[in-house]
Amino acid sequence: MESNRLEKLLELQVLYPDDLFNKYAVAMEYLGLGKTSIAHEIFEQVLKSDKNYVPAYYQLGLILVNEGNETKALEVFEKGLISAKLKNDSRSIREFQSAIDELNF
Repeated sequence: MESNRLEKLLELQVLYPDDLFNKYAVAMEYLGLGKTSIAHEIFEQVLKSDKNYVPAYYQLGLILVNEGNETKALEVFEKGLISAKLKNDSRSIREFQSAIDELNF
């Protein structure tokens, strides 16, 4: 079932290569399948296309934490926090602040 969803998202990506929501969804599917290196790459692509794509910062930060790269994760979470503040996204602000606090503890 999961691979069917991924296949459909990949088909959409061919049709709409600039659709960042779809790219993000593809990355989330790969993440769910345990293919974190592919997801990592796609989240970085999303952020290169839109430096204020808040959810991609959070997911990328989590991947970096799981990879043991806490310094880079902290940088990513801080950039995400700035973007969340620019968008006045209070939920994301709390999530980023919590992740930052956890890494600084």
